[in-house]
Amino acid sequence: MRVPNWDIKLADYVNSLQDYPFVWGEHDCLTFVNKCVEVIRGQSFADDWLGDYTTATGAFRKYRKLLYTQEYDTIIEMLDDRLDRFTGRFPPRGSVVGRPVNQTVGIMPVLLGVVTSDLAAFLGEGGMIITNLDDNDLFWSVE
Repeated sequence: MRVPNWDIKLADYVNSLQDYPFVWGEHDCLTFVNKCVEVIRGQSFADDWLGDYTTATGAFRKYRKLLYTQEYDTIIEMLDDRLDRFTGRFPPRGSVVGRPVNQTVGIMPVLLGVVTSDLAAFLGEGGMIITNLDDNDLFWSVE
């Protein structure tokens, strides 16, 4: 269930991060979408996956351990377990978006962001990146 004025709160949150740089364990893609979900529905979904890493290697180790102990093959399975996959053509604003990436480039098989309109917000090295949705993007509803 979404909280009252979630759309305004989400826009304010995303706008507040415009120049905030990517920081492992503090402001990375999973912490970003977890907070977006909290802003939208008043409850986060992945607190147990956050925190005690400060590097890409540390994040990789933490995620690998969590995948093993929680019996997921990928973070996509974790998202599917905790959020409802959206399979329509036009995902609603506030949906979590996963953009597939080359596994040799990143820690996870997807970059995580949030749908802001017909665009998506992702974190980049120097702050927020707003970009068009892509045909290969995956989406999860936030209710």
